[in-house]
Amino acid sequence: MRKDIRLRRKQEKGQIVSFHPTGEYYFHRGITAYHRRELAKAKRYLERARELEPLEPTISTQLAILYTELGFFEKSNELLLEVMDDLDPYMKECLYFIANNYAHLGWFREAYQYATRYLTVEPTGEFAEDAEDLIELVEMDAGDLLGDEEEEDELIYKQEQARQLIADGKYDEAIALLNEVIQEHPEFWSAYNNLSLAFFHSGQIQKSFEILDEVLDKNPGNLHARCNLAVLFYYEGKKDEVDAVLRGLRIVRPILQEHRYKLGATFALLGYYEDAYKWLKLLARKGYEGDGAFYYWLSITSHQLGFTREAEYYWKKVVEQDPEKAGEEPWLMDNIQIHEEDPYYIMALVTSEDTVEIMYGLFLLSQLSSQEKRKLILENAPVQQLPMMEKAYLAYILKRDPAAEEQEDLLPMFTFVHDTAILLSQELFGEDKEYKPVILMWFSVFLRGVASGHTFKNEKAYASALQVVWHQLSGQKTTIKEWATLYGVSPSTVSKYCKVIKELLS
Repeated sequence: MRKDIRLRRKQEKGQIVSFHPTGEYYFHRGITAYHRRELAKAKRYLERARELEPLEPTISTQLAILYTELGFFEKSNELLLEVMDDLDPYMKECLYFIANNYAHLGWFREAYQYATRYLTVEPTGEFAEDAEDLIELVEMDAGDLLGDEEEEDELIYKQEQARQLIADGKYDEAIALLNEVIQEHPEFWSAYNNLSLAFFHSGQIQKSFEILDEVLDKNPGNLHARCNLAVLFYYEGKKDEVDAVLRGLRIVRPILQEHRYKLGATFALLGYYEDAYKWLKLLARKGYEGDGAFYYWLSITSHQLGFTREAEYYWKKVVEQDPEKAGEEPWLMDNIQIHEEDPYYIMALVTSEDTVEIMYGLFLLSQLSSQEKRKLILENAPVQQLPMMEKAYLAYILKRDPAAEEQEDLLPMFTFVHDTAILLSQELFGEDKEYKPVILMWFSVFLRGVASGHTFKNEKAYASALQVVWHQLSGQKTTIKEWATLYGVSPSTVSKYCKVIKELLS
């Protein structure tokens, strides 16, 4: 009897059925996550779906589309080519997806070829309009690079050669080379943009703007030209014009990584950090691995917007690529020495309309130990536009021959003014004090003395006297004896030079 009861109870329990998820199950889970923009989760599901059903072309294609979203363009193309070659050659939309990935990678010839192939086989297909837009974009940005490879290599070589000439200050040679390139390839827009920069740095401002106007007239969507125009207006101090260009840039939605970076870096350079962060952060999310400049701007914008952890994270990447940046974190910009070594701060001084600030900026340039920072400033600040006095001081700093014979007479004075500024900065650095106002006063004294025909001599006497006068004018307690002892001159000499400085400042 008990045996019958046990048997009946066992039968009443029913059978347990195991659940084994299929590739289709994971595919639908992946699509749901994708539409919710949960891309990491979608990636896990779709990769699992492909493992279970590797011969299903729809799964591989959807995974490839997701890889594109995540910035894995080469990985995406590997899958798409596999679909076309081995799984389903009739999935012609893969041709457009491949073209799109190549465009993101900057492989314009390949992008052009695959987009053209797609339109040939699917002239009215779902992505026909997108393919036409992509071809137009590639033609706009790459122009003559769609020719043969040898010609492309030659163009790239000449382009790099021109950039190096600009960096070396050989503007006339760069202009001649770029004009030659443009004559041979009238739609190679990158050469126009570099020609504009060469004219700008050589002081030919009007020609610089004319070149950009020509590019935008013939090629209105050229993003590099529009960004460069904003930067030129910025350095010219034309805020209304800058704002007008930026209004147009804010509605641009570039698909190429290069364009997204150009847009983000331009906004960051001009101080529009929210706009900059949007594009730079988008690139970071999609796996973009830029150079030190990319992470520099991303750290700066993160810091400016209060995203402290992000700023610290991206600055570590800056230091990984350029160890000299260690200790120059943007959140330490209030530290005076670091601030005075910031190339963008120095550029702002050099492009000032105040002669004293320009001289101070050039002095800071001379004190930079980083050749990369020097190069950055000389490439981007319009130093060729400087007036005669400032240009001669720059020639002295760079140990170059003066640009004109009449400037040669000024060079001996620069040894004096420069050495005195160094004396002032070294003493103040030793006390961890700000030296900007003291050295600004020194350059003001020097320029007034030059204008009045004053003869300068005895650097230590001027340095000690200037310290006394500056401390007195700023309401700080000080004594002539204190500074005389520090600089190794007599108190009577310091007193004498204090009177000279006060007369020049009055």
